[in-house]
Amino acid sequence: MSKKLRMAKRVGFIGLTAVLLLAVAFAGPMQMAEARVNIYRGESNVQTIHGRITDENGNPIIARVELWYAELGRITEELGEEVPERVQFARNLFHAGYSDARGRYYLNAPPGEWLIKVSKGPEWEVKTFRHSVRDIQPRWSVASHRMDVTLRQLYHLEELGWFSGDLHLHTWHTDGQDTPTEVARAAIGNGLDFAVITDHNAVDGWEEWLEQRTDRFLPIVGEEVTTGSLIKGKGWGHHLVVGTSTLDGGATDPYTPDIMGRYMFRSAEQVQRLIDLTHEQGGVFALAHPMPGRDWPGGTISIWDKIRHFDAIEVWNGSEAGPHTRSLYPDDVLWNASTMATQVWFEFLNAGNRIAAWGTSDCHNTSGLATGGGGNPAAGYTHILEMDPRQCPHLCSCWRA
Repeated sequence: MSKKLRMAKRVGFIGLTAVLLLAVAFAGPMQMAEARVNIYRGESNVQTIHGRITDENGNPIIARVELWYAELGRITEELGEEVPERVQFARNLFHAGYSDARGRYYLNAPPGEWLIKVSKGPEWEVKTFRHSVRDIQPRWSVASHRMDVTLRQLYHLEELGWFSGDLHLHTWHTDGQDTPTEVARAAIGNGLDFAVITDHNAVDGWEEWLEQRTDRFLPIVGEEVTTGSLIKGKGWGHHLVVGTSTLDGGATDPYTPDIMGRYMFRSAEQVQRLIDLTHEQGGVFALAHPMPGRDWPGGTISIWDKIRHFDAIEVWNGSEAGPHTRSLYPDDVLWNASTMATQVWFEFLNAGNRIAAWGTSDCHNTSGLATGGGGNPAAGYTHILEMDPRQCPHLCSCWRA
């Protein structure tokens, strides 16, 4: 029992943001409307809302800026096209971006009623503003409105020994939509202390990613080993390999242009070899989204009893619907993928194993819009207690159990 308590103290369970909880996305109460008068229909005339975001001392900060429809409800149509039911509420977030290192930001808003939300993670206050954009003439014209914002830092979690980071992020080097530089800015804008890029079977963005290090933010290299199955109905899973110097030691064909064909497995022994090679290089091995709600044998773990010594289980994945919400996937059924992964983690702990629980975003699109896979960084994240990963001499020991 003492080992479990020590593990629970060192690795916080999960930090969840309100990204998936649209009804409480803002500081004040909001009504869920079924009708809307300002649905975006592709208007070319816009108002550019711009300004500077600073802390209470006037220092510029990187923060997240969002543009929402003023009345939450189902977005059933945009640009003349029907919006799938599974993302109709998520589409209430119309646009999102981040201020730069000088605190500057801008948003383009078509005519209508909007809510602007400015945030910087759980330690900072959240500010919201209602803003009206009148019809602008001529139709192709652009107007501007300046809105400077000051955010107060309410808490200093690192003074209490808490550090937060996202251990599962993607860039445009595989199926993400952002550069490593843009991903780093989004992580900082969401208040994270460290983050890991984990592109599918690729390490192409490592150099640019490591250049994003500052005294406040630590970029860490990783890979999502995305296996393919050579045996029908058998899943070898997706795996997060973090903190190693090279990641192709277990690949069956590491240089094929078909990225998803680099790890074609036919036995659990090949997965075990990946785990062992990761540890030999000083890295950490975690099972990613082990129970996704989809017909995806290659991404679903079916070999729990045949692999040993993995370090963590991803019990929260921001691209999944969550434990108590409607599935984001086309079958439109309730699927408690994160709840099931958490239950499996409990069973491993009860059997006397020391395995960490990771909460991640699996972000593919830092805007967090419903048009791409994954949410923004901090849609799921992991807390580390009593170890600053930015100063840890044995980096990967920070998030082992």
